Amino acid sequence: MLLRSGACRRTALATATVLIVTGLCATTHGVALADDPAPLPSPVADEVVVPDPGRFQPRGEDITSAGGTGYVHRQEGSPGPVWTDYASGADGPLPPGHALSHSGLFPALSAGSVAQTRTLTVTSGDTPARASVTLPPGRRWAQAYNADTALTYTSATDHRITGLYLRRSVDGATVERPVTGLGTAYGLKVVHQDTRGAWLTTQTAPGGATAAYLLDYRTATVTPSAVVKTGSPASVALGGRHYLLQYGAEETVHTVPRDNPGAPPVATPLPPAGHGEDRYLPASFTVIGDWIVVRRAPLVLDSPGGGGTAPIGTRLLAVPLGGGPARELLPYAAAGFTTAPDGSVLVTGGTGAKEWAVRRITLGADGAPRLTTVRKVPHVPATYNGLAVGGGRVSHLSDTQSPWALYEVDTAAPTEARERYRGRDWVLQGLRDLGDGQSAFVDENTLISTGPDRIRGVTVPVDSTPVDAAGRYAVTEGDGTQYVVDFGDGRGATVLLTRAPTAASVWAGTLWKPAPATGTVNAYDLVTKATSPAVDLGSGCVPDELQAVGRWLYWSCDGKAGVYDQVLRKSVGVPSGEALLGDGFLVRRDNAAGRLLLTDALTGQTSVFADVPATAAAAGSGRRVDWSVDRFGGGVAYVDALRNIHVKPVPIAPQPLTLLESSVDPSFSAIAPADRTWDALWRLSRPAARSKVVIRDASGQVVRTLDGPGGPGAAVTARWDGRNDAGGLVPEGPYRYTLDVQVDEGGGFVRQASGDVVAYDTIPSPAS
Repeated sequence: MLLRSGACRRTALATATVLIVTGLCATTHGVALADDPAPLPSPVADEVVVPDPGRFQPRGEDITSAGGTGYVHRQEGSPGPVWTDYASGADGPLPPGHALSHSGLFPALSAGSVAQTRTLTVTSGDTPARASVTLPPGRRWAQAYNADTALTYTSATDHRITGLYLRRSVDGATVERPVTGLGTAYGLKVVHQDTRGAWLTTQTAPGGATAAYLLDYRTATVTPSAVVKTGSPASVALGGRHYLLQYGAEETVHTVPRDNPGAPPVATPLPPAGHGEDRYLPASFTVIGDWIVVRRAPLVLDSPGGGGTAPIGTRLLAVPLGGGPARELLPYAAAGFTTAPDGSVLVTGGTGAKEWAVRRITLGADGAPRLTTVRKVPHVPATYNGLAVGGGRVSHLSDTQSPWALYEVDTAAPTEARERYRGRDWVLQGLRDLGDGQSAFVDENTLISTGPDRIRGVTVPVDSTPVDAAGRYAVTEGDGTQYVVDFGDGRGATVLLTRAPTAASVWAGTLWKPAPATGTVNAYDLVTKATSPAVDLGSGCVPDELQAVGRWLYWSCDGKAGVYDQVLRKSVGVPSGEALLGDGFLVRRDNAAGRLLLTDALTGQTSVFADVPATAAAAGSGRRVDWSVDRFGGGVAYVDALRNIHVKPVPIAPQPLTLLESSVDPSFSAIAPADRTWDALWRLSRPAARSKVVIRDASGQVVRTLDGPGGPGAAVTARWDGRNDAGGLVPEGPYRYTLDVQVDEGGGFVRQASGDVVAYDTIPSPAS
């Protein structure tokens, strides 16, 4: 959801305060330094705030032990594991022994060799209780235990188990009971345990077959486990009534009653793998009551931009023992289940990263599993690798999708951010807004342009870094070569020019670049191939950076910078450093103070525009990464300390709306196999509130009117199917169109373009 200060109207920038300046005509070529920043202005109406989208992948939450009053977990971003109280949510330090903790218990064995007397102390996270059990010389601890009892054993030099014992703390003393039921055994491994017992494995001979036993603390016995097939199960889980075995990635699991470990196993088929779930990798399981709870391993999925990505989790399903319809407990869950002493199970999951939580699985009145929320897991803020804004449309490259994806939000009609492109295994970079509802960025060595209805790409020979982009054109460079790309407007994207790298900027279909004379620049028309006369910037140096927006040219070189006004033919000096040019203004970042500074292009007057997080100078200005300027509408986008994106209007009047570029079909055929419509695209200097395209026949009669809101971005599009306003096909022949746009809501319409189109294969004209 987007938050807004006041109504979001595209008229905000047009009705902004106009700064009155005197004495401009007397200024000649030269660079005047700007004044010190003024105080932060009052908040501007119509500011839009896009809440932090968050990282796509939920915050990691590793639960290792669950007690009666709290649990042990390590959360991503924390320095280490902690004990968290269920009721209060308060975190506390852990006692020694948390590495081997289960059921909220913490064992700690005193130092010393097996030849010495040692003490095992078990601390409870639920109560201050502490039990100590002594281990006499020659006795080994098997690492199985509960609140007052430990499993110990003796062994021969060949690792054969010669004795198995339970040692229990009773009134401060240690009482021992021998454990019966163990056959010939070499080595001992605890696979799974709870407060009632443990599932153990051993070998029947050195390097021989594996045997499994179920330990029962109450009876001091080990009972051979049921054997489904030879080899150790991939998964073992102890429930209150049953224990569970699963072998490899088989689609069947097996359960055995705990009070009859040798009983024939009950087979339960798993529900089929769903979308995003891997059929061939082992799943995670637990058993509660007479139900199996399962979570399959995630599958790597194909993505719109190619490559793949893992989902945030997979379904948490419950299946009755022996088979039956599965119940979905959660749409997404992480791997891993942790059983508490009361038989309930902790798991993490939710509907998405912002609704992720530790959940408790218990049995309802009907005996079926149900979920309650223990504690929410905070989402991880998004990491931005690109931020662009153009024509009131915000786009960002972030890890809101895995691994990286492009998202966009239209601030004129706010909705949740829409994914437009998903990367492969590397970071997308170099984001630029083209002003017409499209974004451009680099995916490895391909320059991508993507928007609501199409994706276009141009591959250059090397990995490159974008220099500038606007409309249908972009400039990128790498390995000593600069490439000027034409995205083609649906007619085939291509590399238009290959040239030596220089400062360069694209605006209105022209490429601005240094001219031969020092301190001058010229514009190369990418359509007509004509070059304009040189413009003297008054800099006295060859620019190493250029930015063009309408009448304004930003330049920097030799530690100097300025904004050249093509109407007044003068430069106004501005502080050097990374900056972005807008329509009549310049924005740069003061890293140390944590501010964005706004400079009026007419006067050079600088004021504080917005507060942003302070950063070290070595980190760079962050331009186009966490702050950016709308060249096609006047706003500034930036990321605050909470990772929210702000889009704030600039209180400087923009230039009048003008037509920058157009791409209009000269003709169309109503029976063409692929494209049976007349399509037109007009790129404007800023967004229009509404547009009206009127099509007239040769006699001047109106046959069709196409009207609607402006957009996408600072563009207007039209599509005509050769039919009149009544829905009938018009006669084939020549027609004339006009484009009028409403600059501001409620205002009048202004003519922006007109031209001719020929309709073919509609219905024969009377003359024919």
